[in-house]
Amino acid sequence: MGCARSASSANQPGQQVRFFTDHWRRDGAANEAGAAPRRSCIRYLPIKVDGVQVLFQEPAGLYRLDNSKLQASTRGLAYRLRKSRDEVDRENVAYWGSFVRGSNEGDGWLMCDLDAFNVSFLKTLEAETTFDVLKRMNASENQKLMALTSTSSSIDGRWRSASQPAGIKVIDGDSLKWGIGGMVAVIAWEGTDKFSVTFLGEKRRASLVKDKLQWEDGDIWSRDDSDARCEKPTIRMGDKLDAVDAALGFSCRKGLKPSIPNQDAWSVVRVAGGLSIYAVFDGHGPDGHGVANLAKEALMRHAICNLQNQWPEAALTDAFRQTQALIRTADRQAKVQARHSGSTATLVLHDYECDRLLVAHTGDSSAVVGRRSADGGFKAIQLTRDHKLDLEDERKRVESMGGKVEWDGHGNYRVYNQDGLGAGLNLTRSLGDLAAHAECGLTEEPEVKELYIGESDHVLIMCSDGVWEFVKPEEAVQLVAALGPGKARAAADGLVKEAWSRWQQATGFADDIVAIVVFLGQAGREEVAIGAAGGA
Repeated sequence: MGCARSASSANQPGQQVRFFTDHWRRDGAANEAGAAPRRSCIRYLPIKVDGVQVLFQEPAGLYRLDNSKLQASTRGLAYRLRKSRDEVDRENVAYWGSFVRGSNEGDGWLMCDLDAFNVSFLKTLEAETTFDVLKRMNASENQKLMALTSTSSSIDGRWRSASQPAGIKVIDGDSLKWGIGGMVAVIAWEGTDKFSVTFLGEKRRASLVKDKLQWEDGDIWSRDDSDARCEKPTIRMGDKLDAVDAALGFSCRKGLKPSIPNQDAWSVVRVAGGLSIYAVFDGHGPDGHGVANLAKEALMRHAICNLQNQWPEAALTDAFRQTQALIRTADRQAKVQARHSGSTATLVLHDYECDRLLVAHTGDSSAVVGRRSADGGFKAIQLTRDHKLDLEDERKRVESMGGKVEWDGHGNYRVYNQDGLGAGLNLTRSLGDLAAHAECGLTEEPEVKELYIGESDHVLIMCSDGVWEFVKPEEAVQLVAALGPGKARAAADGLVKEAWSRWQQATGFADDIVAIVVFLGQAGREEVAIGAAGGA
């Protein structure tokens, strides 16, 4: 909490930084759908419930929620749209044990601006990177820190022009490259996936519409067929730690979804000698890539900040709650369109001092550990379960919250609202998906699991369901372990390519796929930093 921008957040020499919001409108105007940002979200909380006080004032204008004297099994206290116990806001909940900021109206109600903090937090995403937060939270000059993340741009990749189909144009970060001689133009971002380039004194503007670049002069660029196999670009910040690089592999490849950018994402942070945090995200829906990219930035930052003053389990759980609240604000501010778009999220805290993995996840992006068996082989230890409606406890929870579960006839249960309407998701937990959270019983609450690492625990694998659809956990462990710790990047890439190939062979289609591979025996070793690294 309280991740305000550092007074000194200068980049390290040679460090390439691209902010998550480089592709947002700076003026707060409408997004590409034309929706104007909404005003602050004012809601109310009753100070007493059934005559029992549940809100207690703390310093700095905060109020603590305490249900210890209230016979209530709910997860928290629902906000009210107005000062009426019947005017319940089904989307927003203040959790028991948490703190809220508000103004005591003197009539038994606390007035809360749900967007006040999150609007400020969204601005910090424009001003600082995850590495800036990591550096501020670990102020020791001798502390070696590293952050890696997939880019949040939806425009990176290979393109073909309708007017000049023979040539390939490549967009990578802030540069546009084309031609045999490798001509380069600098990209100036002008909004959400909108930019201009100036070459030989001529300025041209383009915007991304249904995964095509539409230029003001009428030219249209489509993605090159080979772009689907391209790796999503990586941003590297901080110190280069050779031992970490050798033990850590990652890959994020676009599938064959027409008219939609790569909706998967990943992020890694590292505090040498202390901990690492790994996270993968799988977006879905029209703006799933927007939700996944926002979650990628916000969840990691909230986790880093929360770990300063909370027990790890609570820190990660609250990070998911805070991220969902931020997505709600971003939707109201027209930064993302999250009513019918969302993302899975799987986050693993790797504590080197305690030799422990703490896993928090929502959705079906699974994590497994490859463990050596007595015969010299490997077996897969499942760290997560898919949050699907075929799990009896998940289905009952969704139904108890108002969801209507139906079989789709094609292998999945799907959840709708009581009128039989809605997105028809087969997930029971996610980030985003605001309409389904409000009407169909979905939740952002993560399941948290702990694993103490033994000598036989060899490798951690985290992937979106694009891998697990055609590669079983035991087989994934075998594929990755065969390459060994020195080739972690090749192991992740090979696993993704294998899954991608099987998708195509079986269906003629391939989903977006993201994977992180961590060889546990090597990941905790330290090496002297050999200099700052730029963006990959």
